[in-house]
Amino acid sequence: FAEYILMTPSECYAPIYNSMKEKIHMSKIVIEYLQNNQFSTYEDLMNKIQVTVPPSGCASYTEDTFLRHAQFVVEQIESYDEAGDDDEFSLLTTICVRDLIKLSGVTLGIRRAARKAIKKVTKKDVPKHTKATTTVTVRNIFESFFRDELDNEKTELPTRRQRCGRCE
Repeated sequence: FAEYILMTPSECYAPIYNSMKEKIHMSKIVIEYLQNNQFSTYEDLMNKIQVTVPPSGCASYTEDTFLRHAQFVVEQIESYDEAGDDDEFSLLTTICVRDLIKLSGVTLGIRRAARKAIKKVTKKDVPKHTKATTTVTVRNIFESFFRDELDNEKTELPTRRQRCGRCE
């Protein structure tokens, strides 16, 4: 077993790493600011973001970078609200966040909808023994080798009223 601590990313991964660092730091700034200033406006939040010194390797924060990362920031706020108690104030309902959602065109509930879609997928009950469509030769071989396992009843398959859609 070994433990590695990444001090700096590889040059090819540096842009991705810096972008993620920007998103995370910006989310932290926004959530901490909104906890203490629930009735602030979008302009107050923008001022706070622009004044904050970004982490090393990241450019200074502007409104463009904030709007570029708005989807991520709002998802983090949504996740923060879901983890909180019922009696806590919801940060998503603040004027500031509502203005951010309108300006950036953020869509809410994407992760929640994706999780629900995954949960709805269930296994279908497949019958264990089904009649296979075979040629006459294969059917005769099956009947000779597996005489005891096969049903002796010769039941006709119902005719289809609709196409199966697999072929033309």
